Amino acid sequence: MKNKTLTLPAIIIAIGLVVALVGCLLTSMQFKPAVTEQDFNYSVTYKIDGETKTFNGVYTCRFTGFGGAGVDPLARYYNGVYTVDGESTESRSYAIAEKDGCVLEIITLFDDDYLMGDNQEEYELVDPCLEATDAEGYQYGEDELPAEFDAEIISWEYPEPIENTFVFAGFSALYSVNMGVMLLAGLLTLLICVILVKKSEEVSYSVLDKIGIVLNFIGVFAVLPIISLAACLIQAYPTGPDWIYQAYLCVPPIIVFSIVASVTLRRKGFGKSGFFVQFLGIIVEVILAVLEYAL
Repeated sequence: MKNKTLTLPAIIIAIGLVVALVGCLLTSMQFKPAVTEQDFNYSVTYKIDGETKTFNGVYTCRFTGFGGAGVDPLARYYNGVYTVDGESTESRSYAIAEKDGCVLEIITLFDDDYLMGDNQEEYELVDPCLEATDAEGYQYGEDELPAEFDAEIISWEYPEPIENTFVFAGFSALYSVNMGVMLLAGLLTLLICVILVKKSEEVSYSVLDKIGIVLNFIGVFAVLPIISLAACLIQAYPTGPDWIYQAYLCVPPIIVFSIVASVTLRRKGFGKSGFFVQFLGIIVEVILAVLEYAL
């Protein structure tokens, strides 16, 4: 008869686990640009010592992948290369004159995300400017150029951003947002179980049950916040295999769902099982800590 009384809590917990898994997957989806490499033509016309000149360049932008450890794994990253006069460089400067060890350059600064159609509303291209660097490495802005340079930028033609689309590229490794989503699903499951799963009339709480209740509260309001914070912070200081740090992020949700099981089992007369199941997350945490330093 007792097994039949576990039907409702089993359904609630199963739904909670499914929601946690789906939420984790949805927040792990990576989307890469359909256009991963593009050439952008540009030109700058300038006057120096009374002579007007123009240089033409090509800025090649490439999608290089997603964020890694310690950063947002869903963030897309790009790398740009300038090609002027047949030479390619990642430097944003183009030298146009040199006098007495001081070099005058035109600075062209492009934003890769903007040009590749990624977050276009957050950025606009920066106008080209002049900059001088003396032999000691001191840099002079456009408003303080050395007197020996008589130069100014007249006009420029900058590229327009492309229209890009983003396609599903797979799932990222676990990160803090995944943990947060699973944790939220677990806490909602706990709340629903506390409200809907009533204590059976024939159940009388023993001393062990009452101790379990106290430990449940300690687990939710003390242990869970500490373990959750530690799971996030430890990602920045890895000393073992990567999979261990992925597993650390699963410990807080395991703690919550083990407490859910503890509450429901106790209310349905399974006092001993309800008492011991709440330690599942802590046991996993200890095992991972041992493996981290053993491997």
